[in-house]
Amino acid sequence: DQAVRWYTGELFLYRTLNSTLRNQHDINTIFKLRLIIHDLLFSLQREQRSQESKNHHSWTVYRGASLD
Repeated sequence: DQAVRWYTGELFLYRTLNSTLRNQHDINTIFKLRLIIHDLLFSLQREQRSQESKNHHSWTVYRGASLD
């Protein structure tokens, strides 16, 4: 689940991805980041299924914070 860790850290990826997604007209950059977006989505979906199987139907996420 490195995609979530990369995204939530104070890294270039967080700033770049957020900026690109806010400016949806920058389709070229979105296309370049498509694999990262896919990995992030897949990791979040896997985490959601894991939480649902533990009967945790809602949870709060804080960027950069561990939720152990």
